[in-house]
Amino acid sequence: MIVAVTTVLTIAILGMGLIPAGYDLSEGDVATTDIRAPRTVLDPVETERRQIAAEQAAIEQARENLEYYMIDPYASSDAVSDLQYILSGVSDARQQLFYEEVVVDLQDEVTEPNADTPDTGDAYQDKLSDQAVTTIRRKDPPPTTAEIETAAAVLAERLWSERGIELRIGTLRTLLQTEAAALDLVEARVSAILEDILSANKIPASEVMANRNEAERRVRNLGFSPDLTNAVVEISRILVDENLIPDSKKLEAIRKQARRLAEPAYIREGEIIVRSGEVVTIEDLRIIQELGLLGRGTGWLSLLGIVVFVSLAGAFVAIYAAKYYPSLSENTSELVLYSLVMVLTIGLTQLIAIILPASSTGGSGFLVPVAFAALLIGVLIDTRIAVISAVVLSAVVGLVFRGRYEFALVGLVGGVTGALSISRHSDRSGLMRSGFIVAAVQMLAVSSIYMMTSNFNLVFAVIQAGITGMMSAVLTIGSLPFLENLFGVTSSIRFLELANPNHPLLKRMLLEAPGTYHHSVIVGNLAEAAANDIGADGVLVRVGALYHDIGKLKRPYFFIENQLTDDNPHDKLSPSLSTLIITSHVRDGVEMAREARLPSEIVDVIEQHHGTTLVSYFHRRAQENAEKSDESGEVDEKDFRYDGPRPQTPEAALVMLGDSVEAAVRSLSKPTPDRIENLVRRIIKDRLNDGQFDECRITLRDLDTVANAFVRVLTGIFHARVEYPEAVIREMQKRDEGHRAYRPREKSGEDNG
Repeated sequence: MIVAVTTVLTIAILGMGLIPAGYDLSEGDVATTDIRAPRTVLDPVETERRQIAAEQAAIEQARENLEYYMIDPYASSDAVSDLQYILSGVSDARQQLFYEEVVVDLQDEVTEPNADTPDTGDAYQDKLSDQAVTTIRRKDPPPTTAEIETAAAVLAERLWSERGIELRIGTLRTLLQTEAAALDLVEARVSAILEDILSANKIPASEVMANRNEAERRVRNLGFSPDLTNAVVEISRILVDENLIPDSKKLEAIRKQARRLAEPAYIREGEIIVRSGEVVTIEDLRIIQELGLLGRGTGWLSLLGIVVFVSLAGAFVAIYAAKYYPSLSENTSELVLYSLVMVLTIGLTQLIAIILPASSTGGSGFLVPVAFAALLIGVLIDTRIAVISAVVLSAVVGLVFRGRYEFALVGLVGGVTGALSISRHSDRSGLMRSGFIVAAVQMLAVSSIYMMTSNFNLVFAVIQAGITGMMSAVLTIGSLPFLENLFGVTSSIRFLELANPNHPLLKRMLLEAPGTYHHSVIVGNLAEAAANDIGADGVLVRVGALYHDIGKLKRPYFFIENQLTDDNPHDKLSPSLSTLIITSHVRDGVEMAREARLPSEIVDVIEQHHGTTLVSYFHRRAQENAEKSDESGEVDEKDFRYDGPRPQTPEAALVMLGDSVEAAVRSLSKPTPDRIENLVRRIIKDRLNDGQFDECRITLRDLDTVANAFVRVLTGIFHARVEYPEAVIREMQKRDEGHRAYRPREKSGEDNG
């Protein structure tokens, strides 16, 4: 029933905002009624126009600022490449003008064989006559002026058509008449000048002439001949040009900044989007879709989607709880509390989405208190359930806010952080510390998402995330007392309050049964140390140990730890009556605990801390009495056992063992570490063989760990003492006698001074 009601409520809450109104429209349709905005929402079309306009204005303004340009890394290499292309063309033309290929027949160079050389005859002569080589030599006569002029014109046309380089024919004529060595020197020197000027200086259009003049000045200082200098100057001036390209990173940054700072446009609540009779445009459809109004007429498909989503989420939580916290399904109060927290958080999420649309506040989804739900569930139920609940609730946040993943991510981070930063042992200061941690982590998550998307107002979002984190802790602390009383669930804060020595029951125990009080404190220390080692609830064990013997307040002097004299009242009673008195302290303790409205977990520890163990001392006395009186009937062991039940939880078992071990070790005459360990392990073995742990989840490995923890603590309590020398003891006795001899005179009723 609880699961069914929770499911129906969740579907109803989500359906209020997720089921569309039913406008089944497409581009070009005619609206049959006025379509109004049910809430204020961002106008994506107009906002996009404003952002584009702001981007263009910012880019145009940046184009006039030299700061947003950078030196083209290829400018200098392109200029050097053009220079090399010019000089390479000149070299090719010079080769054709001044040199020619000549074929030389090697036969003309053959001489008679040496007398010492073996005579090869006619074959040797034929071989040489068949060979010839091609060689290059200067033309004779050299080319005429007209031929040089023609070659310069052809080269000028080639440079213009292939590279767009325009040089005067006279300049090329001078270069054609320059020797190759001089041209190589020109290439080396001018390349260095071009690289220096184009790589080191930003050259906008307004600075081109100044840099060309600088190139000319450097060329004229190279010491070439006047004609060659003039030719090289013309080339260098042509090759020095603008070397700037836009800095894409800076332009992208100002573009994003302009887009971010552009004022968004909104469709206000109640504003008509499309009037009746108007044609629906693609822009109208975008706005209608932004409002979530574009869908089927009935909305049944959306409802089915919500049902499937809620069913999957519920099954996810149920399977996880069954695997890691099965007691949730067995505890009706905890299950109702869990369902209430989840439904209220989902309802609050939907309410925030309706009242404070995300687009109008820069991110109202950051106000959803997923961390509050995680903190409550973690403190009152279990940390593992809190983690899985944070995952489910963050998914709901993303769904309610129409797929705004940034809200879901921040909710997930905050919720998981809240669940992991606390435990059932947390006190109020621990909860406040968790609030600070959640706030810091959520603000960090918001900032990181903003760095990636920049689609919300960072200042508003960070403030909202911080407030949500802190308020989650404050609301948790404020609601804990009401939820504890309403559902009977005890938080760690309540347990810690019960451990305060000023609690009426503990204060009364300290005054009326001091031996029992100190025994309970030691049992608490033993059981808590063991609980921490085996992963049990240490706080519950310690508090349960403090109250486990409160029933002895009814008859404190019938228990040996409270007997200040050698007079033992049990010496005058029969073993059966003594057993009845001893075992009744469990029932008395349960009654007193319920009257004091102690949590049920503490009552269970009180009721189970003796299980069905045997009161062995009085059982043995009864057997001895029966043997002395020669009675034929045997003593029934059941009459000397506690009523139980046996321990149902590891925590109750630890209190049982701590209670037995502490009393037994105290009776040792010489509690050495070896004797303590042997006694502890024997008691644990006896309880195990007696079946006292058959009904609780505790393993043999746990019992071995418990024994080690008990020995560690008890060895520290009953450690060896240093023996004082006799002279020191006598001196201390003398001082003690002197103190006892002096007593200040007590004031009488008549002595007013």
